[in-house]
Amino acid sequence: MTNVSPSDAPSAKVFTLSHVAASIQAIVAKNYPGRYWIKAEMARLHRYPHSGHCYPDLVEKSGDKVITQFRAIIWGDIFQSINQQFKEVTGKPLQDGMNILFLASITFHPQYGLSLHIHDIEPSFTLGEMTRQRMAAINRLKQDGDFDLNHQLPFPVLPARIAVISVETSKGYNDFCNILHEHGNRYKIGWELFPALLQGANAGPSIIGKLEEIDREKNLFDVVAIVRGGGGEIGLDCYDEYTLSRVIARFPLPVITGIGHATNQTVVEMVAYSNKITPTDVAYSIINAFKEAENALQIAAIRINNSVKRITDFQKQRLDQQGLSIAHRVRNRVTSQTIRLNRFYDLLPAYTRSVVLAERNLLAATTGRMESAVKTIITSAKFPLSAIPDRLLKVYRWVHNDQLRQLSHLEQRLQQADPEVMLKRGYSITTVDGQIIRSIIQVKSGVEIVTRLTDGTFISTTK
Repeated sequence: MTNVSPSDAPSAKVFTLSHVAASIQAIVAKNYPGRYWIKAEMARLHRYPHSGHCYPDLVEKSGDKVITQFRAIIWGDIFQSINQQFKEVTGKPLQDGMNILFLASITFHPQYGLSLHIHDIEPSFTLGEMTRQRMAAINRLKQDGDFDLNHQLPFPVLPARIAVISVETSKGYNDFCNILHEHGNRYKIGWELFPALLQGANAGPSIIGKLEEIDREKNLFDVVAIVRGGGGEIGLDCYDEYTLSRVIARFPLPVITGIGHATNQTVVEMVAYSNKITPTDVAYSIINAFKEAENALQIAAIRINNSVKRITDFQKQRLDQQGLSIAHRVRNRVTSQTIRLNRFYDLLPAYTRSVVLAERNLLAATTGRMESAVKTIITSAKFPLSAIPDRLLKVYRWVHNDQLRQLSHLEQRLQQADPEVMLKRGYSITTVDGQIIRSIIQVKSGVEIVTRLTDGTFISTTK
């Protein structure tokens, strides 16, 4: 075919659209007669449940830019066979966003255009691509130092304020709420729902948006819970994506996941503070934190009570020992003083007689000296006789007063030594069979002893 101007059209050869389509169809059939293995990203599966047929959008990207795009066809019976085998190998059904290696024939239809008829898909290739992308995300998180950041956050002793990312109508969220309600009377726990998409192509951006909302109000919450349940296993690839995983790893609050993913852990579950698999397990983990805190308080209370009892018993024992020691020392002191008083009481008569005798001897000596002095005065005649009476009177008065002073002093000493005075000073006199007890040797078991005090006596029986 050659280019012609409109003025040349009547004389040029004109082709019908069907002629052109038939020509393209023949060229494609001639040049692409067989089946070819092709790799591409399945951007959208486009499955129609009524017929079972699928019309995937296949793309090839350079970075984030689509450089090639094709429409493909998978007939219903072929899709069932391919999808079953795919799930057995990868653990997941065919879904949007997967990189696939497929066997296809290239056809051109005059009405529907160029298309790829998919006859088979190699699941091991997709599994390898998924693993590669997953490992790439893990390695990048580790290289950047983000992988363990959320693990290293301190978990609150009482996670009482919970930010929940979930779907309000989902079974998993309802299970989560019911368990917390059951323990509401015992523990005060509050939560706020941040509704988001939890599966499918838009789940990652939706969850990130809710995390950003929570981050702006992080002082109002203790932990974040991402709970999902009842939605099947389709559309969970977002939980292996680097972007979402990094946001969760770097989040300033502990993140607990319960997305119902029972097979291999996703990257999000790896970097989160804790993965509890199901929403029910997440709720019970929060309740268990309260129970552990309660048990710790009970143990602390028991330890405090035991410590107080131990200290009280020790101090009581110490006081009892000190009381016994004081009582023992008092008894010894009283016994010692009693023995001393009894000895003094025994020595008092002899001491009194010796004092009186000494004073009598002193008086006699003084009288003798007076007589001698009078005789000396008279014989010496140094004084006139008229002065003798006055002299004698003065000597007599001096001697008399001196004797009175000595007698008064003696009387005071005798009064102080009087047993009645000693008794008034707090001492006692103890006798057995009328004999004063001076030693413990005099006391035998079963003997009655009489103790005399200043205001009476009492009788005791020894043991």
